[in-house]
Amino acid sequence: MPSLLGGPPRVVNIGLAGFARDLAGNGVPVVQVDWRPPSKFASLLAPRVAAIERANDEALARILAADPWLVGVRRAGELVPALEGERLILHAGPPLAWVRMCGPLRGAVCGAIVYEGWAPDLAEAERLAEGGGVRFAPNHHHGCVGPMTGITTRSQPLLVVENRSQGNRALCAINEGLGKVMRFGGNDAEVLARLAWLRDELAPLLDAALRACGGMALNPLIARGLAMGDEMHQRNVACTSLLLRTLAPHLARAATGPTLARALEFIAANDQFFLNVAMAMAKSMLDPAQGIADCTLVTAMARNGTDFGIRVSALGERWFTAPVEMPRGLYFPGYGPADANPDIGIVYLLDGQSDGVMKRIAIADATDLPSAGQPGFEEIFFPGAADLETRIDSRQEAGAAALLLQNASLNETRTHEAASKGFLNATELADYLAKKGMPFRTAHEIVGKVVLFAIDQQRELHELSLVDLKKFSPLIGDDVVQALSIDAALA
Repeated sequence: MPSLLGGPPRVVNIGLAGFARDLAGNGVPVVQVDWRPPSKFASLLAPRVAAIERANDEALARILAADPWLVGVRRAGELVPALEGERLILHAGPPLAWVRMCGPLRGAVCGAIVYEGWAPDLAEAERLAEGGGVRFAPNHHHGCVGPMTGITTRSQPLLVVENRSQGNRALCAINEGLGKVMRFGGNDAEVLARLAWLRDELAPLLDAALRACGGMALNPLIARGLAMGDEMHQRNVACTSLLLRTLAPHLARAATGPTLARALEFIAANDQFFLNVAMAMAKSMLDPAQGIADCTLVTAMARNGTDFGIRVSALGERWFTAPVEMPRGLYFPGYGPADANPDIGIVYLLDGQSDGVMKRIAIADATDLPSAGQPGFEEIFFPGAADLETRIDSRQEAGAAALLLQNASLNETRTHEAASKGFLNATELADYLAKKGMPFRTAHEIVGKVVLFAIDQQRELHELSLVDLKKFSPLIGDDVVQALSIDAALA
């Protein structure tokens, strides 16, 4: 032992090479050992390893060769023909019917219906959606993305990002700012007025500025933003500032007076303005990797407030879903878990990319993408899969995940256990009350009170007695037991 501790540090790094690179970069001698825990699924991978590696190399090459440019802002109906043909609303996450939508998504849908003029007020909008008068589809099915609820309708202005190396494009709505906004389910007059201003005043001005400057190359801008501390999700201060600095002269040539002042003030006051640009950028870079035979890269990750879903390159348009989780974190004073909504949004697409691919483009460093992203995901769907290394080379990790997904069988026991915790059946109670004739907004408030009561009693919703449940509404009958059962929630 004295001889071991008597000299300078001698480091042997086993596994992830990133730790060795950091040490070497700081002048510390290090020996790298390429090792990972043996996988029980090696036999599944073995016959296809060579084909998977070739396909993943091709997909990764396409992603790293991406040349995304922000080129304009145009009306959604012009860019997505399906939006013009019918009353279609695009949303975040995998496919979802109205009956399974969470409160914020329903609120955003109702606001969008009024915004489009399909209903005169929110109550009529809710009846229209509930009665099948509107069709719903994921943003990803139409080349779009969007934060949180991700609502996209025909009259909205969309940012257009072109990937000039691959000839594809991706679209995203303009960021509304902070506070009361449609992406969080806001739908009152203030929200709709802001959306109208974005459509009628800011969007044409941004489009004119982008056309005047010939578009904006995003790779160099992202590289500078990362170096300045941005991470392309919650911290977008640098990239928003760089974008505004680039566009300001062209905005000033396209408008004057109050119109110009309002535009500059809105962008400057919204540190998240660049987020939506980055989301469209990420999709434009990842879409060319979709649909490659034997490719096992995860090309999309998204949540809709009910389900979390991923898509894998070689498996086409198919979604693999699991129940979305309830976030655990800090709340504003006066609020708690009873007021929270399950996780929602498409920004996992950006998280997966910015965690590696964007940084690799920016600083030529190695990257590793996160796996399916939820604690217990592998164990719920793949019994015994918990020994899989979760932070290995992205191509091999995605390869194992895709093959497992392709041949997966549901672990009924673990799925039931996971779904029985965290009030995942709260939406079922809201749906139950709504079907009994209660307005959904009122049902949401009642459910919040029930959840708060359950937390105080240290029980789950399905563990509450009928007597307790009936205290909250005369509409609650004996049939609520079936509605709150975990089997019903998983059906």
